Amino acid sequence: KPIRFGFKLWTLASSEGYLFHAEPYSGSTTKLPQTGLGRGPDVVLGLMNKVHAHEGNHVVMYNLFPSIPLLNELSKKGFAGTGTIRENRLENASLRPKKSMKKTFRRTFEYACSEDLVIVKWNDNTTVSIATNKVKSFFLCND
Repeated sequence: KPIRFGFKLWTLASSEGYLFHAEPYSGSTTKLPQTGLGRGPDVVLGLMNKVHAHEGNHVVMYNLFPSIPLLNELSKKGFAGTGTIRENRLENASLRPKKSMKKTFRRTFEYACSEDLVIVKWNDNTTVSIATNKVKSFFLCND
């Protein structure tokens, strides 16, 4: 995560906290693959290329990185991805806007599904959205 002062590192770690790879962030001179999907996806895919991730690995990200195109790209490559996702990256998902969701009762939730993706949004202290390609949507979305 880029921070305002000090050293900045992009890291890829295991769920147990073991560091697989760290890439120093140096602004526009940082060498990342250019995927055309944006800076966040470039970082994720670049780190995965560095460690030669295997098909079937599951990548968990916080909201700086996930986007619908990134999750689609991970699906194409055989990886699972899950992460909290920012409101402006929901790409016309049929979910209520944040303002409308905040007016609902706490623990209110809704979800949107596509063939490979599931996005769940709920109202807690604030509105939270999470997107994944790990769960097969046919279990949730039999319309």
